[in-house]
Amino acid sequence: MIDMFIIDNSMDEREFRNYVCSILPKLGFNNVRIEDARISDEDKINDNDMFADKNDFSYTVQTFLNKNITKKELDECVKDMDKDNVTFGLIVTNTDIAPDIKTEANKCNIELVDRSTLVKII
Repeated sequence: MIDMFIIDNSMDEREFRNYVCSILPKLGFNNVRIEDARISDEDKINDNDMFADKNDFSYTVQTFLNKNITKKELDECVKDMDKDNVTFGLIVTNTDIAPDIKTEANKCNIELVDRSTLVKII
């Protein structure tokens, strides 16, 4: 069984992305697919990690391991949403997210899964 200690200390970005892929159905997502092989590219580590569907809407999904989510990450997600012609985004991280970022994400149609949500899932 995976716990937060393993996520925080033993996983790399690819392993975290694959783990997130496996738990998205618990959050109501279906048709989850990994579409970007650039996960190992240092410059594009989180660019379009996955796509998933929820309630008949498509989402671009990004994962961020051990990284604080800032406006920069939200902007990256919005850029990918525009590029992929989807209305919604999802960012999953193993860190806590500041309230102001949560408010901004909501304005941009980005759902956030933070540390506390991950803990509840596992």
